[in-house]
Amino acid sequence: MIDIAQPDITDLTLRSAVSEDEGFLLHLYLATRTTESQAWSVDAIQRDLLLQMQFRARKLTYESEYADAEDAIICLGTGPEAGTPVGRHLVARRQAEILGVDLAILPKYQGRGIGTRVLQDIQRQCAADRIPFRLQVLQTNPASRLYTRLGFKVVSQDSVYLQMEWNSDWV
Repeated sequence: MIDIAQPDITDLTLRSAVSEDEGFLLHLYLATRTTESQAWSVDAIQRDLLLQMQFRARKLTYESEYADAEDAIICLGTGPEAGTPVGRHLVARRQAEILGVDLAILPKYQGRGIGTRVLQDIQRQCAADRIPFRLQVLQTNPASRLYTRLGFKVVSQDSVYLQMEWNSDWV
């Protein structure tokens, strides 16, 4: 078998999430929780039900805690798949910071430059406004390597999460 590397995808569009995206967002949530949920001692039906409950609880939390956040669906911008939703980026813009609440990319499209592109766009905005870009990530999430590569630093942590920050003054 020949392994052909897939090219980076840098031509993306972001559009506001709408209620019709609920099915995609659930699919995205389920697709990005496969590894962690397989460790649970439950059958596939119970696992899916638990993940759906988590999805609904997280949705309510986001609506409550980040009511003013920008909820964007990341779509491919060109080619035969143009307009195809591949991820989500939820960002809360505050006067003194931009908070990355949620960034998720479908596994099929991970490792192709999408997350990097989305994060770098926010970093440019933060640099222009001279404010930090903050986020929180599970310690076990491989995305923490991406954040580190893009210049984020761990500013605190607890037993589960890393709180990370990027500041243009550090570059």
